[in-house]
Amino acid sequence: MYEFILDLAPAYLERHAPALLIVTPMMLAALCAFLRSGRLAWIITIIASLVSAMCALVLLAQVNLDGVVSYHLGGWAPPLGIEFRVDALNALFLIIITAIGVASAVFSLTTVES
Repeated sequence: MYEFILDLAPAYLERHAPALLIVTPMMLAALCAFLRSGRLAWIITIIASLVSAMCALVLLAQVNLDGVVSYHLGGWAPPLGIEFRVDALNALFLIIITAIGVASAVFSLTTVES
């Protein structure tokens, strides 16, 4: 099953899932702050939530197949750089948190429209 998830994901998503999990919602949130349309901001929020959930699924698959995922931000190895590590428990929490994020974004349309 986990191979199926990795087969569907693009290669760049497999390589950079830890960074994209964080950066995508942050960048799209900055974009949403400048939009006048609440509905358009809501659609972008749904997209950001789904991308984060997909990154979490890819990370879960990688952890279950290869063990702990270690991503060095900025290309600097620790202790000089920042290391993003994901183990099995972290991957499970990422799935739960992103699923809650997607659900809350989907059901927030009535709040955005009012």
